[in-house]
Amino acid sequence: MRTLPADPRIVAPSITSPFPDMNLPNASRLALLLVLLLVPVFRMSAAQESLRDTLLLPPGLAWGVEAGTWETGVPTTGPGACLNGDTCFATVLGDNYAEPVESRLIYYVSFPVPAATRNPRLEFWHWYDFGDGDSGEVQVRTQDGEWQTISPVYSYTGGGVWTRPVLNLVPYAGQDVQLAFLINSSDAAGTPGSDVRPGWYVDGVQVVSGLTYFDAFEDFESGIRDWSASAGSWQVGAPS
Repeated sequence: MRTLPADPRIVAPSITSPFPDMNLPNASRLALLLVLLLVPVFRMSAAQESLRDTLLLPPGLAWGVEAGTWETGVPTTGPGACLNGDTCFATVLGDNYAEPVESRLIYYVSFPVPAATRNPRLEFWHWYDFGDGDSGEVQVRTQDGEWQTISPVYSYTGGGVWTRPVLNLVPYAGQDVQLAFLINSSDAAGTPGSDVRPGWYVDGVQVVSGLTYFDAFEDFESGIRDWSASAGSWQVGAPS
């Protein structure tokens, strides 16, 4: 193979490093510049944000209660207020829940779960404080199907704060489902009512599909975005 002589008119470009104190060869400088240029791609633009779909499931006639306990309104115990607005769900708005109880808060109107490629998920905010042996679960069911639990079992306390779980709905993609929040309480202490607590409070229920927001760098200045807390305690904001 014939080797062509070097052309003296061709000069390797000089790359100025954004960090002048770093003595890097040109190849390393080029790699660093590419990283710096590509990082903003991870930020979600307004156009990308529009690719997210949200189905709100606010308090209203579509919700119902199976076997009592659940109420809708302004809590005067537990968190002492709803997270947003003046209406949220509670196992009891102004007192501790009873025991033994097995009661569902049900969204009776079936809704379609988006396609799996859209990454459908259930988001909601909750505050909970259960007594020993008592717990809450989130469930869904298809038409004529059995209730299936899609959440962790929430027990004891969520840390005394409102937190937001995000639950995967991909296994139900393309199907119409109903949604329920189930509380189970039992007499673990041997004296009914002696170990009950304020219970479970739920707000901001919605089904979201589409892009998941994540930056290459997260400073939480824009709020919780697509972060979630699996079992309470975690918050986003300014510590006090």
